[in-house]
Amino acid sequence: MKSSSPNSNRPRRAMMGIRWVPPEDDWVKINSDGAVKGVEQRAFANGVILDKHGNWIKGYCRNIGKKKRKKLPAAGAANCKAFCR
Repeated sequence: MKSSSPNSNRPRRAMMGIRWVPPEDDWVKINSDGAVKGVEQRAFANGVILDKHGNWIKGYCRNIGKKKRKKLPAAGAANCKAFCR
């Protein structure tokens, strides 16, 4: 008998573990993110630099001006690169 539930034809989701993978010796890991707020499209970029033990080295949160959502990843990456110098 078929179910009348609207979700009955959806494929089941697979469970998968997600974990932080530390960087190799003499390397750091950079985790970054960004957001666009409101109709005025004010954009913010933030991130952290972690050592191989997950210890915080440095972090940032910056207003990067007006950006469209689709351009935010590139703007955030450029901001992160400048921050790391």
